[in-house]
Amino acid sequence: PTPILGLRQLNSNHLAKRTRFAVDGTLFVDAFYPQGKEHVLAGQYARAYYKRYKRKPGLLEATAFDLGRLTGELLKNSKLTDRYQLRGHLSSLAEFDAITGPWTMGPDGQVARPLKLLSIHRRHIMTEQERLAELEKAKSKKRRRGR
Repeated sequence: PTPILGLRQLNSNHLAKRTRFAVDGTLFVDAFYPQGKEHVLAGQYARAYYKRYKRKPGLLEATAFDLGRLTGELLKNSKLTDRYQLRGHLSSLAEFDAITGPWTMGPDGQVARPLKLLSIHRRHIMTEQERLAELEKAKSKKRRRGR
């Protein structure tokens, strides 16, 4: 296998399936991983999106959904009268429960959200921790056989 180091554009089941085992061990980061078990809402969103549009959502769709939810919650929970108040609320954003992970507004005006280290293993995309666990499991299976 030839592992690749890259960005979120490698987060494609098409790449993982088409290249067979040639890119096992490929590492990349992405903010949206609906198969993860730590964010149940992300998986629910991905299933509902697929049911409606017959394709899997990407980071752009997930971010747009999160922005809509955030704006809706701000408008519902506070009496905002103009965009300056909205900007003030957004600048003090902390730990908003988004489907791409908790959002916190940084001092530079950028949203900080956690990135996930993902990997390709046996034609599937999974977190690097899951891949390492699979490799350990396979290694222990070989030891038990005594061959």
